[in-house]
Amino acid sequence: MEPPPGYTEENNGQVCRLIKSLYGLKQASRQWNTKLCVALQNMGFRQSVPDNSLFFQIKDLGPLKYFLGLEIARQKKGIVISQRKYALELLDEAGFIDSKPVYSPTVPSHKLSKDEGDFLNDNTQYRRIFLDKPTHLHLQAAHRVLRYIKGAPGQGLFFLASSDLHLKAFSDLDWGASVDSRKSVTGFYIFLSQALLSWKSKKQATISRSSSEAECKALAAITCEVQWLLYMLNELELHPKAPVAIYFDSKSAIANNENLVFHERTKHIEIYCHLVREKLHKGIIKLFHVPSGSQLVDIIQSSLQGDLKQYNS
Repeated sequence: MEPPPGYTEENNGQVCRLIKSLYGLKQASRQWNTKLCVALQNMGFRQSVPDNSLFFQIKDLGPLKYFLGLEIARQKKGIVISQRKYALELLDEAGFIDSKPVYSPTVPSHKLSKDEGDFLNDNTQYRRIFLDKPTHLHLQAAHRVLRYIKGAPGQGLFFLASSDLHLKAFSDLDWGASVDSRKSVTGFYIFLSQALLSWKSKKQATISRSSSEAECKALAAITCEVQWLLYMLNELELHPKAPVAIYFDSKSAIANNENLVFHERTKHIEIYCHLVREKLHKGIIKLFHVPSGSQLVDIIQSSLQGDLKQYNS
């Protein structure tokens, strides 16, 4: 901090009283980020263009085993990344270390609402696991997630030691899925060969008037994510094969994005379609239809019946 103008060393014993905390100022985070970026660059780090929060400086610290809660197990075929220690600590803290495991994280065909159920007198346990304003039904759903984790606390991601540099993506949506707002939910997976790089299941920002509109928003979202990953991989001097295959289970959505002529029913989603069509025209992506039964994103989009072990392959 710098003393204000007019403040001199003669004012011994006096201090500055802040009317508002520095950390409460809107520009505080931006100023701190600027200070940090300049300091890291002066130390020799190179700032990533696609992701300004990422800085590059390579130093071999030996075989990686544990980092920021991630456990890394090495094999000849590749590496496995999991969070077994964190999962067991979470179960122990919540009192579910000896609970009976289940093999699906949610109850099939059950959709939660913010107003459904009785509000909890003590929501401490729920807020340690999740956030927001819970009812007893939300707490039951949270407990089921913990029992699902109990069934496989060491479940993780496997990355092959050698594979081809080819991106492929799966995208899906649940139209009007939110019981409270009727907003649709977009979900996607992006793989580099057989390694899962990026995934998301998130409510769309606005309500879609039709399934076609929601589908175009979903395709636009995964197209942006694919483009960002390509930028990042290129900066790491990795150049995946083009085009990137995007698998979607709606033939009408694929037709709308590949069709160069807009119709009355699609003119209000023109911007989303233009975004996808631009990447199609440049050969960055290519759209393929996939049957709903083979849509991998359903695992994070819907409450599935039966044992999730059948989806591991």
